[in-house]
Amino acid sequence: MHYVLFSGIVPASKAAVGAEYYGTLQPILQNISGFIEEVPFGDPTQPHRQCLFAQFTDAAALARWRNHPTHLRVMHDARQNVFDEFRIVVGTDNDDAAAAAERIVNIYQRPVRTTEPGEDLKRLVDGVEKTAAGKTPESKFYVGEKLLMWVSRPKGGSSVEEFEASLERVPGDAVYRVRVVREYSKGDRREAPVGIDGAEAMAGA
Repeated sequence: MHYVLFSGIVPASKAAVGAEYYGTLQPILQNISGFIEEVPFGDPTQPHRQCLFAQFTDAAALARWRNHPTHLRVMHDARQNVFDEFRIVVGTDNDDAAAAAERIVNIYQRPVRTTEPGEDLKRLVDGVEKTAAGKTPESKFYVGEKLLMWVSRPKGGSSVEEFEASLERVPGDAVYRVRVVREYSKGDRREAPVGIDGAEAMAGA
């Protein structure tokens, strides 16, 4: 399994263009062989930050999506003209992945159980603060239409069992331990796929 965690900030002045691009890409993504699902989330602390968590069967499926001509064209323009910033984390659940052991992202999702997602989020945050304080130096919470999501980077050496033990598990929730293969952003392209910037530029020309 391969995962993509995308987070980015779209300023209010570019929101309409961002929504149009999202609408353009969704039907294409849904038809990519090996695509499983993508769930959008919002950041309760930053109204203009968006987060997407996508799952693919394997690296080949992800490459088909990444290299689709329309995706390349849209990402070229969005990187230049829509996003103030963005970060992409690509990883796998494969224990034999080449990523360094300390490059782990833990993702926990649970259903929104009430008509007030803010109350559900507060309950999740309070529980995390009680059980995982000091164990996750990087931590972020997101709210979706039907799911809450907690994204954290554990301290080196902690296991997924320790992470799961810090959670108040509920029916319908899910835990993903993602071994990071590459991570790059709008400004830091060191781990971007080889040739992707040139391919985007050609598609956007």
